[in-house]
Order: sequence, then C-alpha cells, then structure tokens
Amino acid sequence: MTGVRMNDFAAGMDEAAQRVPCSRRWLQQFLANNPADKAGVPFYYTIGNRKMFTDVDIDRIRNFNREIIRCQLSSFPRAKASLRTTMAAGRISASLLTEAHALLGPRLQRELSKIGKTKSNVVALPQKKAQHL
Repeated sequence: MTGVRMNDFAAGMDEAAQRVPCSRRWLQQFLANNPADKAGVPFYYTIGNRKMFTDVDIDRIRNFNREIIRCQLSSFPRAKASLRTTMAAGRISASLLTEAHALLGPRLQRELSKIGKTKSNVVALPQKKAQHL
C-alpha cells in the first residue's frame, strides 16, 4: 500500500462523502469519471470490494475538483465582435428581395400564364360500354 501510513485516517464511501463534503452518489460518479489524479495515483485504495479513503485522498479529491472548476471559470465566453458597418449610397427602404419581386413579378406572371395556354398532350380515351349478359 503505497502512500498509506498506519496512522492515517481511513474512511469508507459514506464518511468520505461527508468529509469532502458531497453526496455519496456525487462521489461515486466523480470516481467513475476520475479514478486517479493527473499523476495516475488513485483517489482511493480498496479492501475487498470497499473503497477506502485517507485524509490525503480526500484532500486530493477536493483539490482536483477545485482545479476543474478553475479551468471552467478561466474559459469564459469571448466578447462578441462588433458588427461591421459599411457606407452605401442609394435608397434602402425596400429589401433586395422585395425589389427583385417587384421587378420580376409581372414578367414571371406573364411567363407562367403563357405556359398555361399551351395545348395539352393528354388524349381522352373513349369509355367502353358495360356489356350485360
């Protein structure tokens, strides 16, 4: 058992959660996502199927969590860039789409109505009379 001295306090999951302080569920989720620190040293040692924590382990969990929060706070959102403005001459009362519609509208209607006047290629077939037996 490296890093564990005989006079160190050893706590189970419930007591370690109280000393962090956090809920047991939060501590279990934290250990599932982060079983060891950046140096690769586990945050706990096991005895059978129980996870045990020393005072040093609990301090390392606290410090690791502080580091995560510090990184989150330092990555603040960037300030929005100012809008670019340009100088333009001419009228700006109507949008380009409205202007295009005004210019093409009558022409488009004329073209569509011409298409509608063309003779259809569909031929009506005579219906057969029903035969009675």
